[in-house]
Amino acid sequence: MNYRIQVKIKDRGSGEIKVHSTTWKPPVGLTPKQTEREVVLFAAEYETAVKAAETASGEPTQSPETTFSDYALWWLKRRKDEVATSYYVIAISDKLIVVLTEYKAWYEEYRVMCGDKWENSNRLFIGEYGGNIYPGTINMWMKKICRSAGLEERTVHSLRHTNITMQIAAGVPIVTVAGRAGHARTSTTTDIYSHFLKTADRSAAQKIEEIFE
Repeated sequence: MNYRIQVKIKDRGSGEIKVHSTTWKPPVGLTPKQTEREVVLFAAEYETAVKAAETASGEPTQSPETTFSDYALWWLKRRKDEVATSYYVIAISDKLIVVLTEYKAWYEEYRVMCGDKWENSNRLFIGEYGGNIYPGTINMWMKKICRSAGLEERTVHSLRHTNITMQIAAGVPIVTVAGRAGHARTSTTTDIYSHFLKTADRSAAQKIEEIFE
């Protein structure tokens, strides 16, 4: 089943409301609730793309057949390509450093044990003999972990949203959250997670009131 995504944008000059739309096909294997959550997130990203496409540079060659939705999707794909091919440094906790140190020791022992069978993929997390892990394998692990914990099944991508949401709920500055997420603009973060920001704003108002009690 494909979903039709519509975004309404008010023209700054004429004030006219313009409707831009595209279609989204959910990945195979999602539950109805997972599909509902993912389509909401895609719609938020698409709206961000539509708004940014108005001022994006390096746009593709226009033709009478090129719709604004095509243009916005091109911009969205370009942003994802930028994130996929770029590197940035973030801080990690002391506990995670301990875990990764232990993992590195195991990794080196396992590499020696594999001998000639070892595949040097230069990856941190590896397949059976050091090669790449198939995405389906990670999804399978996620399903098993959720089931064993008695939780509703989640996708690996949902961990990213959970991480960002928890940072916002903890009061981490939005500039820091955006930087750790790899968003080039804080507006991308605020547009996608606006509903969580409103919750944090109400919490802030309550804390201010408690100060004066």
